[in-house]
Amino acid sequence: MDCMKRPGFPIAAMLMVLAAGAAPAEAISFFTPVYKKAAAACADALAAGNYSAAIAAGQQSVEARKDYFASRQCLGKAYAGAGLPLKAIEELRAALPLADTPNQTMVVNSDLGQLLQKEKDYVKALEHYDTALAYAIVTQDTKSRGLTLANMASLFRERGEIEKALEYYRRAVDEGEAAASGTALNNMGTIFFDKKDYPAALDAYGRAAALGESQKDDLTAGIALLNTGNVLLAKQDFPAAEAKLTEGLAKVKSAKNGYWEAAAREYFGRLHIALGETAKAKGSFEAARDGYRANHFEYEAQQMEMRLREMDADAAKAGGGEAAPPGQNVTVEPLPR
Repeated sequence: MDCMKRPGFPIAAMLMVLAAGAAPAEAISFFTPVYKKAAAACADALAAGNYSAAIAAGQQSVEARKDYFASRQCLGKAYAGAGLPLKAIEELRAALPLADTPNQTMVVNSDLGQLLQKEKDYVKALEHYDTALAYAIVTQDTKSRGLTLANMASLFRERGEIEKALEYYRRAVDEGEAAASGTALNNMGTIFFDKKDYPAALDAYGRAAALGESQKDDLTAGIALLNTGNVLLAKQDFPAAEAKLTEGLAKVKSAKNGYWEAAAREYFGRLHIALGETAKAKGSFEAARDGYRANHFEYEAQQMEMRLREMDADAAKAGGGEAAPPGQNVTVEPLPR
């Protein structure tokens, strides 16, 4: 997912997640070939998030039969989950010519696009996204169509082609399913925020929040509300910013999303800094640091630690006084999903 934070956050991106679309699993019996048993074991381990077990089973299946789509695809996904992108790309490339349904071809192309995008091979990634989009259009799969367009938008954004990214986010909203449009709208808002086009950013975030409410999707609504608060903070409308941040925090807590709850605490820290409330800011940044760390976002936790050290250094220079007087401008960064 791409919705807003620092470069390098697992993104950003809104990285597309599609069902594998394979045929229903065959019943496993004593007479089932080894390669099929191992492929089924790979799929079970992958679903459980046990990537090492999935890799072992996938390798066993591939060794038993090299031209079986399910084992190649599962092994590729397991490598990706284990943080081995080059091996994942190799396996998925081997799986691609073995696909025997349009959905399998679409999904593997999408997965390859995502992996190659992470490797900064934008030309090859775009080729795979184009293929995935073509299959989504032909099969009238509106969900996959919208998600692929959003992935393409995130690629253009990474390449600095901002207007093209906006075009593809708009297409993702217009051509995809409504339920999957919230992230695209949030990412559009972030682009407008970066351009300091605050009215357009507020409109995009407002649409995302309304969509989240209509879909009973507390996470999408919560992210949009937090991002709205961030815009209002940049506009120095502090009472309105606090109200939106409070609403957004309640939503992401309801969604039980630890990353975004920590991000909300970070936003509150920025608000307190802008108001000159150093002690409250420090408490918020500490809560953000601890929340990021508890959810294994170490980069973000370290950023909060650095922010706290800077505050301590500023306080020491000022003899323990408040570091930022009320009304002082604060540098605000959009937080992505």
